Amino acid sequence: DPAYYLGRGRMLKEKIDAAHTVTVRCKGTRLNYEGGMEPAKLNVGDYAGMVNIGGTFPIGEVFSEPRDLTRVNGEAMIFGFAGTDHLVQVHEPFKIRVERGVLTAADAPAAFVEVLEQIRDEEEVLVREFGLGLNPAMSKGRPLSDITAFERQKGLHLSLGEKHGVYKKPGFNPKKTRYHVDVFVDVEQIDVDGRAIYTDGDFLVRS
Repeated sequence: DPAYYLGRGRMLKEKIDAAHTVTVRCKGTRLNYEGGMEPAKLNVGDYAGMVNIGGTFPIGEVFSEPRDLTRVNGEAMIFGFAGTDHLVQVHEPFKIRVERGVLTAADAPAAFVEVLEQIRDEEEVLVREFGLGLNPAMSKGRPLSDITAFERQKGLHLSLGEKHGVYKKPGFNPKKTRYHVDVFVDVEQIDVDGRAIYTDGDFLVRS
């Protein structure tokens, strides 16, 4: 139902665009974003005001990234990621550590370590995309192997690697960056400027 996404998407964009700080809380961990976020983009079936019309299905995503990539620090728990075959793998949640926007450590399964090694061979493992999925048909308990579809699962995903075609940052040549690997956060709560926008498996904003 497109109406389900429109109000939620717009209200989440308003929150993200105005944010000074964002805190991602998982069991036993906290990942902190400071310095604000880039203007959020919508994939909610509404193309009003957009230059381009079109997108991929299923719909249901609001995404952004930090204005300053170096101001992301802390830890988070990951339950899924795109493997080297580009298909989604779901695991028992494991911890990653982020320092100044770079994933520096991971207590992770071998398949995830393989992904990290592949990225590190060519570029830094940056944490870039901050993606809020709105689609309730997908979840940790109901995964899809297709990464482009599963990134719309209700919750949070991040990207690893230097590549992000939407947000242009100084010092990154889009023709030379290679990796944008989605990982799925076992998130319990997301706070924007100290107020929860997501908790107990659902977004608190309403249409």
